[in-house]
Amino acid sequence: MSGPARRVTILGVVVAVLTAVVASAQGGAANGAVSTTFAGTAGSVTRSTASQLSANAAVTGSGNGTQKDAFVTQPTGHHGGGSSSAASTAHSADAGVSTSTSSTLQNFAGLTGADQFNAYHRAFKFGFILEPPDQGLCTGILFGSSVVAETVNDVVGFYTPGGALITPVIDLNTFFGEPFAQNLSDPRCVFDAASDTWFFTSVVYPNSLFPNHTDLLVLNGASGAETVYAIDTTFSSDTAGQCPCFGDQPKLGIDANNIYVSTDEYNSPATIDETGAALIALSKSQLIAGSASVNVAEFRDLVLGGIGVVGLQPSITTGGSNVEYLLNSFPYLDEAQTHPNTSSTQLGLWALSNTGAVTSGGVPTLSETTLTSETYGAPVPALTTNGLSLATFSNDSRLQQLQYINGHLWAALDSSVTVDGDTATRDGAAWFEVTPSVDSHGQVSGALTDQGYVATAGKYILYPAIITTTGGTTGIAFSMTSPTLDPSTGYVIRTAGGTSFSGVQVTGAGSGPDIGFTCQPPVAGTAQQCRWGDYSWATLDPSGANLWMAAELTVHAQAEQPKSHPPAKINWGTEVWEVSGS
Repeated sequence: MSGPARRVTILGVVVAVLTAVVASAQGGAANGAVSTTFAGTAGSVTRSTASQLSANAAVTGSGNGTQKDAFVTQPTGHHGGGSSSAASTAHSADAGVSTSTSSTLQNFAGLTGADQFNAYHRAFKFGFILEPPDQGLCTGILFGSSVVAETVNDVVGFYTPGGALITPVIDLNTFFGEPFAQNLSDPRCVFDAASDTWFFTSVVYPNSLFPNHTDLLVLNGASGAETVYAIDTTFSSDTAGQCPCFGDQPKLGIDANNIYVSTDEYNSPATIDETGAALIALSKSQLIAGSASVNVAEFRDLVLGGIGVVGLQPSITTGGSNVEYLLNSFPYLDEAQTHPNTSSTQLGLWALSNTGAVTSGGVPTLSETTLTSETYGAPVPALTTNGLSLATFSNDSRLQQLQYINGHLWAALDSSVTVDGDTATRDGAAWFEVTPSVDSHGQVSGALTDQGYVATAGKYILYPAIITTTGGTTGIAFSMTSPTLDPSTGYVIRTAGGTSFSGVQVTGAGSGPDIGFTCQPPVAGTAQQCRWGDYSWATLDPSGANLWMAAELTVHAQAEQPKSHPPAKINWGTEVWEVSGS
């Protein structure tokens, strides 16, 4: 639905780490005026472990946190279905209700908090509950068959496209070969169709946070052979970056030459201020070969306008490209992330050119420019059915994921919005289509080709993830809630050549209110909140023709910690679905 840009309002929001207990508006051109270049260094990482994934094993039941010794209530039925409401653009009437689900090809219940507890209880006889789940979703070929992989805090599962598990649900400590004493969080994955290889990442850290690293697991789709590489994100010698640092939320990107990991770097435990992003490029060919040592290029202390870059998203590139593009938003006014940007109209566009140099021990050229975009701002509290709100402390307007396909970048973020006919400020998705380019000197420039918003009257849309097929069909996945709608999942779709998104299609209806242990009423004047997210995900099938999506909702399965008073509980789960690209 075309229309003018929404007015954006904002309430206070503060970033929180993972907690545990033991429609379319047309955009004009927006060119970056000046490009800045950043210096990097060459280095290497060494292989830490090698193992083997077994498929077709007996499947039995099916973060970060420390709430231990819980018991689990298994689900009483499958969630799904429900009515849908239409997406609306700013200052326009609500588009009505759509009940069609003809675009949805597959739809199944994904991993749950109960799965997470059970997996750790099986492996270590020591289960625990945590929230939120985060979301890593990728699809590819494993042992000759089409497979869907889903990884959340703190487990991974491999499914047939119809939703049948082909392996047991695996705890992430076992999957990455880490001891139980280490915490793992923020998992992501991507499948490289050109080499039939899967890549999984997770941040790894002790309770003290330091030292920490990001594990990168490389899985051979034909043989099931696994190798793991530990990427240092502590940077103990980086005094310019106020390190030793904690490398939070590793973002994952890929192109023809490299795998990319970016982290938000936080300084010492005394302050935990965000001091700038780090970007590491790793030779893809050497990772695929299982080399004992893999060449990397590192860029640290990435700061714009005196503020550390947060949420720097490397692109997941579909098709061949010798340039890796990245994008960031500007959700905060200060490094400590205590002052949200009440409204912003800027995006940071980055390019890493000559990416083939990494394999030979060289360093690509990293440049950045700033684009002018539609207005976006930090989300308002998403009021939900338990009388509280979702993700009040943890949600902000950082970019959720980034795709580069057919010469265009696609990204989306959470933003407060106003919807015509709705008297309350809501949360919706602000989305962007950018056309980037790099000159012969490696300097990046770009323009906003299209941009807009997706929102619906009376509801809050959370953690949007956008993806576009090779044929040009675009979809956005998300969670959604309201005081009368239990946390659910859904998506909107825009077919190739279309100018507006569909009505919201509900793929998973929440089973009830969120009962998670972080759902606490306001204390000493602080905002109420339930931990949620921290991100949904959308990806393509290996052919690039159809869209796969996953997001968080409430489910019947519960895990409970009876030793706490009152007993701590969780009832989060995920929904996974496939959408036709035709």
